[in-house]
Amino acid sequence: MIQRNYAGSISLLVIDALDQMRAEFRSSKSKNYWKNPKSCALFEHEYGIELTDDQWKEVANNVETCLRNFYASDIYDSLKSHPKDRWLEVEDFSSFHLDNVRIYLAIDCAIRKSDDIFIYDWKTGRSLSEDLSIQLCCYALYAMEKWQVHPESLRIIEYNLSFDKSNWFSVTEGGVENIKGYIRGSIKDMQSLLTDVGNNIPMEEDRFSRVEDDRVSLRCNFRKACRI
Repeated sequence: MIQRNYAGSISLLVIDALDQMRAEFRSSKSKNYWKNPKSCALFEHEYGIELTDDQWKEVANNVETCLRNFYASDIYDSLKSHPKDRWLEVEDFSSFHLDNVRIYLAIDCAIRKSDDIFIYDWKTGRSLSEDLSIQLCCYALYAMEKWQVHPESLRIIEYNLSFDKSNWFSVTEGGVENIKGYIRGSIKDMQSLLTDVGNNIPMEEDRFSRVEDDRVSLRCNFRKACRI
């Protein structure tokens, strides 16, 4: 009976999620986001990109698959029984510093087990990362600053909900230094586009070259600016 009730609860969660998706789809299609900027705004509706019904249905099917995989996973079983006082963060908007520059991020889930910290990152795409990504390395830098831990105490788990597969990553001192170098280079590139670094003032708009190649700008959320 308990198992049947649990399965029924998951089905209700799936139904609620799909109902919300349909409501937000209708809102976006009507472009209500122009009146209420915090409502759902789909890229396809803003730029008039046509998708078939089967393509939209595939998105909905993937949502259902991800939900069912998550609630049936060993990771969920472990998390739901984890002591509340050992939970560290769940989707908090956080930040860390590198060379006095604040870098923002949001960790899906972080918990403490004994002396180790486990950081979970949910993925809904169609493939798992082969290497420890820049994103996950940034999580490591944040955890080291926030909880004062060594890299060897971090366990980073990337869980792909579409395929019900997880990749476990460990962090090394060398990896930490490499990502710091990458971030410093990225910061330098962005600051080169500022006329006043201290006050974060950018150059005049006409100093920026526009991307003319549609293959590059096709999925850019700000490509409308290049049409003005």
